[in-house]
Amino acid sequence: MAGVHDMILHLPNGYETNIGEDGELLSGGQRQRIALARALLGPPRLLMLDEPNANLDTFGDEALLNALTEAKDAGITTVVVSHRPALLQKVDKMLVLRDGVVRAFGTPDEVTAGAARPGRLLDGGAKPRPNAMPGLALKKGDGKPKSGDDPAKKTGPTIEEGEVA
Repeated sequence: MAGVHDMILHLPNGYETNIGEDGELLSGGQRQRIALARALLGPPRLLMLDEPNANLDTFGDEALLNALTEAKDAGITTVVVSHRPALLQKVDKMLVLRDGVVRAFGTPDEVTAGAARPGRLLDGGAKPRPNAMPGLALKKGDGKPKSGDDPAKKTGPTIEEGEVA
């Protein structure tokens, strides 16, 4: 699913190639592609990827996009943090955060058009700025509701099973 078989076959000794401790003899892109392949073993129900194409070349980007499509087709819910527009074109839902605050959530078309909740546009009408971060951030906490919080009234962003966000 991650398209690493051919890449591995092109290593000097194929699957028997010594790649060093922690894969130090591989390029960053090769390590990312192998990590994706390992993450997809199983198959998982949830896949979380943080800047999965940061070190990928053109072939790696293609393999990643294909893997995301195959994961979606297999019903694997995928959460991707990325700044690269090519990857964000493949998502079903997009969440834009700035300074840890949700600025927009919806389909990529809704977010880029400014029609997504919670605000119609980022910063109340301005077009998205370059420092806005599409993706997802998880914040550590004790998991206990704060006084006055009613969990039944929470209507935050949702991602359905099998979606890519």
